[in-house]
Amino acid sequence: MQKTVLYLSHGGPKYHDQTCYSVLTLLALLIQHNRNDFRIAVYTDQPGRLPAHDLVRAIPVNRREFAALRGPLDYVHRIKLGILQRALDELGSPLIYVDSDTRWREIPDVPFAALDFPGHRASQPHLSPSSQEAGAFERAGGTPAVPGNPPCYLYKIEGTISPAFFPQYHHLLLRKRRQLAAWQLPLDPPWTMWNSGTVGIPRQSAGFIDDVLRVNDELLPHVGYRNCIEQLALSLVAASRFDVRPFDACLEHWWPYGCELPVLLRRFFDPLPSGLPVPEQAARAAQFRIIEDDLRTIQRRPANRFTRWVAKVRNSFYKRKIDLLAFALRRRTAAAGRLD
Repeated sequence: MQKTVLYLSHGGPKYHDQTCYSVLTLLALLIQHNRNDFRIAVYTDQPGRLPAHDLVRAIPVNRREFAALRGPLDYVHRIKLGILQRALDELGSPLIYVDSDTRWREIPDVPFAALDFPGHRASQPHLSPSSQEAGAFERAGGTPAVPGNPPCYLYKIEGTISPAFFPQYHHLLLRKRRQLAAWQLPLDPPWTMWNSGTVGIPRQSAGFIDDVLRVNDELLPHVGYRNCIEQLALSLVAASRFDVRPFDACLEHWWPYGCELPVLLRRFFDPLPSGLPVPEQAARAAQFRIIEDDLRTIQRRPANRFTRWVAKVRNSFYKRKIDLLAFALRRRTAAAGRLD
């Protein structure tokens, strides 16, 4: 079986740098172990920025296609779900999607073996876990498995949604219990929030991302904090269909350092000689470690504080734009309901 690792790379140069570095760290492991049973597929608007290697396949996506994937509320994180949907149609399953702000620790043979295992029966509607199952869930770092359900991988657990952790999502889910029931999703707490820096999708996954998109699009207009709605939708639907397992043993994910990681990675890319063969680039990437203390040092610099402030202001304008679009969408939906 050829194992598919999927990336999404679009936007400014820093995002393409992150993708290139992450891909190189995976290539380093594959080259070191003389492996050619992987393909690294990258949906991107800049194919020329990827390492030119037989195991790397660039799949061009133009800006209009990316814009359409944002949906009616111009929600940037919806692009990931749209690309996953397209990749499943074009590349098939199983596959493992990873965010670009990552560094590989080991080749994901164990996850791929689990995702491709043919003995699992089709997934069943969610069953609320017993207290004994909930305890096992906490100890194992995964969700309580409905017997026979196939595994799925998300990066790691961030916490249990509650009035203190993602409180807006906690109130939203309580208000939407009737809709959750219609979707066959868990009606009552606890709801677990998984980090979606990895999405490992098993062979038996028909309709999974379609359902995630449906939940994402329904919840998005009804809450003010929208940054993690895509992640919430993935967490809810995956937990209702799969035995969800953590992936962080294979991968480092540096999502808290969106402003600092690009600065650190310039220390890797700037000294690279022009025309350096990709295997040598990969070897150097393997030697270039990402140290959290270095990221925190960058974080404390005045220039980086200014960069963070600019990003905060930009995100504030973006949020206001989505607020207005969401308000208009709710009005249209309510008007259509009255006409029906």
